[in-house]
Amino acid sequence: MMDGPDRNSYRLTRQEKRVLALLLQGHHKKTAADAMGVSINTISFHLKNAYCKLGVHSKTEAVVKGLLEGILVPEYTPAAALSYSPETAR
Repeated sequence: MMDGPDRNSYRLTRQEKRVLALLLQGHHKKTAADAMGVSINTISFHLKNAYCKLGVHSKTEAVVKGLLEGILVPEYTPAAALSYSPETAR
């Protein structure tokens, strides 16, 4: 028995997933548009569609739901992980 819909049931397009992934990386609409080579209006269009499909109302909700549902996978930078030391964390 499933607890909720599986990640494919949201039917997000490749572009919608890409916009959400860019938001997860810290992009804003303008920088996401630049990264994808599209207009800010196109980014807004993809976000609006993703919000509707995910049943959310904000970028934060969309990214969190994407992470929780396995639609988005955070990328870890090995260099950042290697630079951590307990002494510098204090």
